[in-house]
Order: sequence, then C-alpha cells, then structure tokens
Amino acid sequence: MEAIFDACVRLLMGLASLTGTTYEQVNVLIFVILLPLGLIGLIARTVWLENQLAERGDARRLTLPIIQVVFWTFVGLSVVALL
Repeated sequence: MEAIFDACVRLLMGLASLTGTTYEQVNVLIFVILLPLGLIGLIARTVWLENQLAERGDARRLTLPIIQVVFWTFVGLSVVALL
C-alpha cells in the first residue's frame, strides 16, 4: 500500500512540475474539482440514458430513482471530502 501511495505522490509531484504549479494545487484540481465533476457527469449521463430507454418503452430500468441517485452522490462526495 505504501508503494502505491508513494507512486501516486510522485505522479502528482511530476504533474506539478510539468504544469508549473504546486503539489497541493494539482491535488485540489484532481480530487476536489475534476473527480466530483466527473462523477456528477457520469450520473447525469446514466439518468439521461435511463430516460431514453423509458421513452422507448423498454420495460427494465437500469438505475435507482433520481432521489436515490442524488442521495448516494452526496454520500460519496462527503466520503471523498473527508478523506
């Protein structure tokens, strides 16, 4: 586990030196901005695709109701924020 962590830190430090920023700025960009945006985007795409299937009359729905999707998204984001 320590080797994986060290490799990730080295990767972030390499990205920081490539972009002329700091390790902390790269870390915030990835884990506070890009990761939540990507997660929200994937959930939105899944809901959109589910609605497309429902409009076509496909009997089986793929995901949870939207309220549960929103709830679990915020639970996941809260867990990430606490790490």
